[in-house]
Amino acid sequence: IARSFAPTWKKLLKANTDFVGLVDEWGAGFIQELDYLKEAKVTKDFTEAMKKRELDAVSAPEVIDSLTNKRVLTTAWVEGIR
Repeated sequence: IARSFAPTWKKLLKANTDFVGLVDEWGAGFIQELDYLKEAKVTKDFTEAMKKRELDAVSAPEVIDSLTNKRVLTTAWVEGIR
C-alpha cells in the first residue's frame, strides 16, 4: 500500500526523494527483522561488541535460546531506566 502511494507523496511534497526506493528498503528490512533467529544472533553479536569495547552502560537483554525460534524471540527481563 505504501509503495503505491509513494509517487503521489513525491508529487505532493515536491520532494527530490526516491520514495519508492525508501519504501522498498524499509519493507526489505522489515521482513528480515521478522526472522527472530537472525535477530537473536544480532543481539548476541551486539552484546559481545559492547563487552569488547568495555561499554558496560550499553546493553541488550540476554537471549533465551531454548525459548527462541524463527517466529518467537525470548529475552530475559531487564530492569532499568531508558
